[in-house]
Amino acid sequence: MRHGRRFMEIFIVVFGLGVLCVFLYPVFFVKAREKANTSCANNQKVIVCMAMEYAQDHQERLPTASTFWQKLQVAPWHLICPRKPEAANGYGFNIHLGGLANAYEACDDPATVPVTADSDNPRHVLVMNTDLVRRERGGCIASFLDGHIEECSPDTVRLQPKVQKAGKR
Repeated sequence: MRHGRRFMEIFIVVFGLGVLCVFLYPVFFVKAREKANTSCANNQKVIVCMAMEYAQDHQERLPTASTFWQKLQVAPWHLICPRKPEAANGYGFNIHLGGLANAYEACDDPATVPVTADSDNPRHVLVMNTDLVRRERGGCIASFLDGHIEECSPDTVRLQPKVQKAGKR
């Protein structure tokens, strides 16, 4: 009788721990996902700041898409996206901004034009919205021409900037 009672006690303890894990697992999983999103946003903030600094040093012109990553000389750890750590670069540069003179002033709304975003494109450029990678909630993290970072829907991102005529601003 004593042997059977120990088995039931152990079974109840293990069952209780299993139930506890089921309830606590989502809490830790959500915190890990938020940490990854924050890390990705920080990486893109560093990249967009470096791009703006580059433009300031080169007559307000961003590098072309083919030379963007080489000319910025971004530290390798800022290129690793936490959602895809095995990739050397988890981001893409908006090809439509490459070489654009005075990009910030030329675009009608810099807050809507992404500079970089989550991407699986092997050339690390953003040509079409299909180059943007959806995350768990359906959005992607992008850095915009005005310097802000946000999670947005790939369907609503406008890669091709509307360039305004000189003297309109």
